[in-house]
Amino acid sequence: MQNHFRRIDLNNDILIAELLTASALASVGTLILSPQIPPRTYFGSVIFLIVACLIGFNHLVQLTKLTRIIPIGCASFISCVAFQRYTDVYPQLLSNYERFYTAEQAALNAQKHHRNDIYVSGMNDACNYSAYHETAYLEAGNETDMLWKNTWMAKYYGLRHVYLDNQTPIKPIPASLKEYPWIIRKIQTLIHYIR
Repeated sequence: MQNHFRRIDLNNDILIAELLTASALASVGTLILSPQIPPRTYFGSVIFLIVACLIGFNHLVQLTKLTRIIPIGCASFISCVAFQRYTDVYPQLLSNYERFYTAEQAALNAQKHHRNDIYVSGMNDACNYSAYHETAYLEAGNETDMLWKNTWMAKYYGLRHVYLDNQTPIKPIPASLKEYPWIIRKIQTLIHYIR
């Protein structure tokens, strides 16, 4: 992939990076008009900026003699930061998944037993990295036809109504999902031995 980028004219690189940066800023600007701005809506803008930065790094690599050190250093730094963040946030995301798993199992069980209504718990403990952070998962109320998230879930699973009830017990998820992925456990073990 690096060889492909080496053939690109440097003047075009700068123009493309500028266009991507302008696109990212324009997409952020359009979000100002939105009444609710959950962080995940910045995904497109962030992708534009990441590509612009990668083009800039490629430009930097082409101008220096340190062609291997810069990409390897950047990749190592990003990997370390991402690994640390992932291990910090994983238990909170797992808690969110347990709540989603409970709702999904209740809906599938209702389908199987031909029931029309279910009660599920909400996402009370969403962390900053959760897909549900600052975004309503389900809404409380008896008029479920007016609550579009509840109505959507009901339609998706072929039910009549989905009600939010935070007293609903959380079902345990399969044990294999409670652990970190295999590679993460191995890296944690290695870090523990190094300390």
